[in-house]
Amino acid sequence: MRASTADLDEAVTRVQHTLLEWIEPDRIDPRVRGAVQAITRGRGLVSIDAVAAGVSTTRRHLERKFLESVGVTPKRLARITRFQHALRILEDSDAPAPGTHTAATCGYADQAHFVRDFRDLAGCSPGEHLLRRGELTGIFSCSPVSARSSTP
Repeated sequence: MRASTADLDEAVTRVQHTLLEWIEPDRIDPRVRGAVQAITRGRGLVSIDAVAAGVSTTRRHLERKFLESVGVTPKRLARITRFQHALRILEDSDAPAPGTHTAATCGYADQAHFVRDFRDLAGCSPGEHLLRRGELTGIFSCSPVSARSSTP
């Protein structure tokens, strides 16, 4: 139903109502919900064919339902989920070679695969990310006195 109104408050209420209808959990296909849970549980390191079989559907049908409900394919969600896990591991790592450690821990084929994925999703390499993060940490953890120039 297409409705219009000149009243801004009424328009906002209608938009909110429509959005709330879309995010109701009951509206989400239970197979999609189950697949999202499986991907999340597996931290993105899952076979999409196995996920589809686990929710009693085909890979292609699951992809269509995912695009409709989630907006990305299950493979893309798994890749993003694995990246998020890898990012946490990388940032918390005390290993001498955090990139290598993260790649192995998160199931990447090798460090080059991890770096390519990282660059594609974050726009920079893991090393660049850690440097930027370190710079920001330094900026926000400095006391006001130490952040100032030492000249009078």
